[in-house]
Amino acid sequence: MTNNPADRRRSARVVTLGRLRGAITSLGTPLVVREISLGGMSVETVNSFPVGSVNEFLLTLGDGAGVEVLGKVARGT
Repeated sequence: MTNNPADRRRSARVVTLGRLRGAITSLGTPLVVREISLGGMSVETVNSFPVGSVNEFLLTLGDGAGVEVLGKVARGT
């Protein structure tokens, strides 16, 4: 067993390579989705969120199809 958090994930993360756009629904602020999996995602945004807070995000594919999801902040920098 290692101390690397990536080794403890239940689902592998997929690098999005810019094919997935995102926004913070309540703020209308864009975000960059770096990686996504069945259990979470890694994003970059100008906003900071308290660990444990729940936020609504709009994720949009290149063809315009989108979905709104709720996400709980697990860690931040």
